[in-house]
Amino acid sequence: MLLYLSMSNISFDYSNTDILVTGGTSGIGKAIAEAYLASGANVTITGTKSSKEDYQNIPKELSYIKLNQENINGAYKVDKFIEKPDFKKAKKYFEHGNYLWNSGMFMFKAKVLISELTIHSAEIVNSVSKAIKNAVHDLDFIRLSKKDFELSPSDSIDYALMEKSKNVFVVPLDAK
Repeated sequence: MLLYLSMSNISFDYSNTDILVTGGTSGIGKAIAEAYLASGANVTITGTKSSKEDYQNIPKELSYIKLNQENINGAYKVDKFIEKPDFKKAKKYFEHGNYLWNSGMFMFKAKVLISELTIHSAEIVNSVSKAIKNAVHDLDFIRLSKKDFELSPSDSIDYALMEKSKNVFVVPLDAK
């Protein structure tokens, strides 16, 4: 079963469910999710290919994904994930040609995400676990403990996990 979540539709405890999280809605989500499921990868992201036209305006606000040449059903092992490099490094990555831009779409099993975060950003897992443990059930709502949740570091998934994990694959996306 595949659970598709946008940032406006987050749910809890689907530990054995494949989850696709995007920064918004997308018509390409199904194709990407199918590539993820076919790859058997644990943590997967999509990477956007750049073009020669992009060279005139290399974005500094994007993450760069260095590909390994190992291709598993359309997914590549990520050698390195670099969150928002400075312009000089971004230009070097662009010129190298073996890098993609992070599209902001992530796919993983919830239990794999929790396991990877436990390894690489345990403070987040500990704070959120405590907030869930101390949650209050109110009719159909689960209200996390605000006090415990606010103790969690405010790190993006890019810094908390993607730059650190060796368990990441990328599906190239040609979004032209």
